[in-house]
Amino acid sequence: MLDSYTVGDLVAEVLLTKNTPKAFVVIVEGATDCRLFRRFFIPSECEILIGRGKANVVGAIEQLDGLGTPGIVGIVDADFWAVENSHPGSGNLFVTDFHDAEIMILCSCAFDRFLEENASLVGKLQAIHQLDSMPTPLSLTLISTYSPGSTFNANGCLPLSK
Repeated sequence: MLDSYTVGDLVAEVLLTKNTPKAFVVIVEGATDCRLFRRFFIPSECEILIGRGKANVVGAIEQLDGLGTPGIVGIVDADFWAVENSHPGSGNLFVTDFHDAEIMILCSCAFDRFLEENASLVGKLQAIHQLDSMPTPLSLTLISTYSPGSTFNANGCLPLSK
C-alpha cells in the first residue's frame, strides 16, 4: 500500500498533527531518515513524519506553503538535483549537502571517528576477505586505506584511493 500514499494523504496527516501540542513538524523521505534526523530535534516540541518518498515530501511542502501553514519543514536527499541544477524554491524544504544522508555521513567527521575507532578491525576484515576471495567491499576499502592524519579532499571527505 506504499504506492497508494499520496501527497494529499501526507498533507492531511501533517494538518492533523498540527492539532497536537507539538509546535513543529518535520517531514522526511523514509524510515531511515527519521531515525537519523530525530536526534536533532526535541521530541516534546517536534513531530517527525515519514513522507514515503521524495515526491510526497516536496509536494506536501508546496501545498502546505500554499495554505500558509506555519511550523512545517521537509528534509530530502539531494539525489541528482545538483547535477540537474534543479531544486524546488520553498524555503521550508531542506536538502542534504550530498547525494543522500548516507554519503553525508561518509563525508563527515563522524565517519572519520568511526574509522579511528575501528581501524584495528582492518587485519581481521582483510583476512576474511582473502578467505572468501570476493571483491573488496567499499567499507573495507575505506577502512583499509584510512590512517589517522589522512588528508581530506575539497569536500571534507577521505579520498577513496591513495
